[in-house]
Amino acid sequence: MNFLNLQYFIIVAKERNYTSAAEKLLVSQQSLSEHIKKLEAEVGTALILRKRPLELTDAGEIFYKAAEQMLDIKEQMLYDITESMTLDERQVTVAIPTYKDPPYLAGLLEYFYQKYPHITVNVKKRRDTEIQECMKNISFYFSIPPLNDHLSHSIILRNDFNCLVVRQSLLDRVFGEQWKEVEERMRETGDLTLFREVPFLLVQDRKGKLQKQASLLFEEAGFDPIVGFCSDNGNLNSAMCLQGKGAKIGTLFLQRESFREQIDRGDDPLRLFVLKTRKDSVPLVLSSQKGREISPVDNFFLTAAREYIHVINEQYKGAYGLEQYEDQFLI
Repeated sequence: MNFLNLQYFIIVAKERNYTSAAEKLLVSQQSLSEHIKKLEAEVGTALILRKRPLELTDAGEIFYKAAEQMLDIKEQMLYDITESMTLDERQVTVAIPTYKDPPYLAGLLEYFYQKYPHITVNVKKRRDTEIQECMKNISFYFSIPPLNDHLSHSIILRNDFNCLVVRQSLLDRVFGEQWKEVEERMRETGDLTLFREVPFLLVQDRKGKLQKQASLLFEEAGFDPIVGFCSDNGNLNSAMCLQGKGAKIGTLFLQRESFREQIDRGDDPLRLFVLKTRKDSVPLVLSSQKGREISPVDNFFLTAAREYIHVINEQYKGAYGLEQYEDQFLI
């Protein structure tokens, strides 16, 4: 009986729904169902009554209590093991891209140190184009899209919304008295073509990797963007967005984290608009070497990352009332 099956069962039991449980676990419903079937086969009886909402059988109720105890024992065991390690062993080394610092990293590190004060996290910068050859002694890499096929990827946020952020003063200059009407239509439809007269902040790198996701969005919308500013530095593009030089496209979580203190604040606020698109937003991942075994210390960091990102992302969804747009905007 493996711990992963126990974890999956506990989440299903708490959520009482395979769809929401799969989203929380960052796995497909089919994969989740297979894990539960294997667990039931090993126990020798049904644990879940597949109704709406799901119900636990009598055996399932007993198993649920025991499973929680077993996972608590496992977590305490791993924690005790890490405390017995040498200082060199109690370290996680993560790499971040030179293109842009992950805006959520400081918050994640604070969250991690609160849970695991005896573990040290080392942060190094690595070029994304060279990351495949630079993973020696690196536990995880904060990958940027498109993801490197030569690495393994652990998803920490699967579904997200594409969005754009832009200064209100820029919108007033472009749309004038028509702005209120455009804003209402944008909120209702998430149609990027409404902003075709707005200059955009674009990314341009030698291999065309960084601008791929935004290019797909403009291609779907059917227009070439007006260029307000262009660079291969994400931090600089964010600064230019704050200066009102153009609109910046990205995923809701990353944009909100990048501009946490500026959105909807001040006399000239940054405005955020969710986009309706058929193009999937790229999942947020931590990448590692293929075939590399994840150590208990690494696993603590991965688990903490998923917990932290999930909590913050749910707050953002609630702030924008996005639950009602799941079917409409995540096609």
